[in-house]
Amino acid sequence: PNQYAAFNKKTRELTQGNSEHPEYASMWLSNEFSSDGQTLGEIAITLNRMYNVHAEFESEKVQKHRFRGAIINKSLDNILAIISLTSPITYSSDGDTIRISEKH
Repeated sequence: PNQYAAFNKKTRELTQGNSEHPEYASMWLSNEFSSDGQTLGEIAITLNRMYNVHAEFESEKVQKHRFRGAIINKSLDNILAIISLTSPITYSSDGDTIRISEKH
């Protein structure tokens, strides 16, 4: 129950391991979102799958910021708002495009 599988598209390798946080595995059932230190670029891929949105980053530096935490109400706006409160980023949305930039 504490295991995960990850597929690397570039190397076409499937790896498995034990999760450091097994409670994250079932969070989607209770309308929760979690990140165990993923980059914003990795989180953008998840948000694309969940909400059919596309993220545009101001720079690679912004894309490499990391977020760790759990968000109970996983509406897209709530996820972005909480990440922007805990990371040095701002965001705006236009239709299905989210623009993420560094706070100045």
